Amino acid sequence: MANKKRRTVKRKTVSADASAEHKHKTGKRFSSAQKNKVTDIGGYRKRKRRAGNTRWVRVLLLFIICIVAGYYFSLSSFFEVKEIVVEGNVSVSKEAVLRSSGINIGDNIFAVSLEKAEQWTKINYMISEADIVKELPNKILITVRERTAVAIVPVDGGFLQVDKDGVVIDRSKEMDNPQLPLLTGLDAVAPGTVLGAKIYHDLETGESAAPSGNKEKCLAALSVANQMNETAREFITEINAANTQKIVIYTKDNTEVRIGSQADFAQKFEAFYALLAAQEKEGLLPTISYVDISLVSSPAIFYVK
Repeated sequence: MANKKRRTVKRKTVSADASAEHKHKTGKRFSSAQKNKVTDIGGYRKRKRRAGNTRWVRVLLLFIICIVAGYYFSLSSFFEVKEIVVEGNVSVSKEAVLRSSGINIGDNIFAVSLEKAEQWTKINYMISEADIVKELPNKILITVRERTAVAIVPVDGGFLQVDKDGVVIDRSKEMDNPQLPLLTGLDAVAPGTVLGAKIYHDLETGESAAPSGNKEKCLAALSVANQMNETAREFITEINAANTQKIVIYTKDNTEVRIGSQADFAQKFEAFYALLAAQEKEGLLPTISYVDISLVSSPAIFYVK
């Protein structure tokens, strides 16, 4: 075999002085760049500040655009009232409730004032309470509570039906609701008392209904009527509150029962009802002059002599 010629590479050598000089120059360039970078912190802060200000401007602009868009969207037909539901009405028609409330189909649901609508709804004297809620996007629910008669007040020329607050809700020439007790012993109530007015003069609020009876007597009689359950309404025909501390009631058998004040009437009724039932069973009911139940713990029966 022929002898191969060995190839040699001559290694480049760098002198120590040249290496030191190179390192010095490189280090000098690095130090200068680093120094410039550090000393330019003011410019860096300005650039960051400008970028931050621009970002907040964009955020604020986007926020304003969203508000404007939301406002015009709320005024669109999407939020027009398309359905109004009325609940709780019996004698008052749905149309009458809607007329009183002032709410109409097509109104913007956000423009409807619930507080004002509730107040207007109660303008109808037959409605004692009204609760109105919005159901987005286009429905309104009106819940009313009607006034119901609890007693009848006789007046010249007829009878007035009143609710638990003494508000007149009906007037008739004849007593057409015998299930309700008569309130007697009151001061004169004007026969022309209008519907929706109270049968007494409210001294606290200055509310003057018709020239009416004494407030204390009316409230005492109404308190008794409001405490009557279904059995009591069928059993009691009259409540006489001429003396508020000596109220007298009369049963369907024309038995006189003296109950004292209106306090705890429900308990008093249970006591004298059981007492009279026992007397009727023994056949003694026709001989009773009156019953005094002003003290529930010690009822007394007085017989005809």
